[in-house]
Amino acid sequence: MRVCLVASSRFPIREPFQGGLEAHTAMLADRLLQRGHDVSAFAAPGSDPRFAAGALDVQGFEPSETARADVGAMPASWMREHHAYLSLMLDLARTGRRRFDLVHNNSLHHLPVAMASMTGLPTVTSLHTPPIAWLESAIALAGDSVRFTAVSRHTAEAWSHVTDATVVSNGVDTDHWRAGP
Repeated sequence: MRVCLVASSRFPIREPFQGGLEAHTAMLADRLLQRGHDVSAFAAPGSDPRFAAGALDVQGFEPSETARADVGAMPASWMREHHAYLSLMLDLARTGRRRFDLVHNNSLHHLPVAMASMTGLPTVTSLHTPPIAWLESAIALAGDSVRFTAVSRHTAEAWSHVTDATVVSNGVDTDHWRAGP
């Protein structure tokens, strides 16, 4: 299966991980590759080179001075992240069906959910956190274009007002991650 794995555009998918979401994304990509799937990761620059062969570029963006001066302008970091995900989703809408069989959104960004129906690809989004307003809004409007999983029953219940997420426990590789100091 050809999988487009949507990760964080902010934090690289490499050790040492910025957090659990990045560690989970790396483990997921690694296990999919081990099982013979083709994985193309959309992830921040500097991500593990194992995913570089099929990496999807994170597009940079700098608004003009005039746009930055607007009193309603979002912070530059927000605009860069928005531009990266918007670029990805428009690219998937244009050419995704020729390149992928599935999109697995493992990010916290709303655009992969809001724009999923444009791609014509089956899409699953994994929920890792308590509700986030932008993502909540996208889920409320997504209809049946996206399926949702949650890393725990608690997380699924937290999102239950906008979706019925299937619980897929957030597995931990105990050969790699050991309990204790």
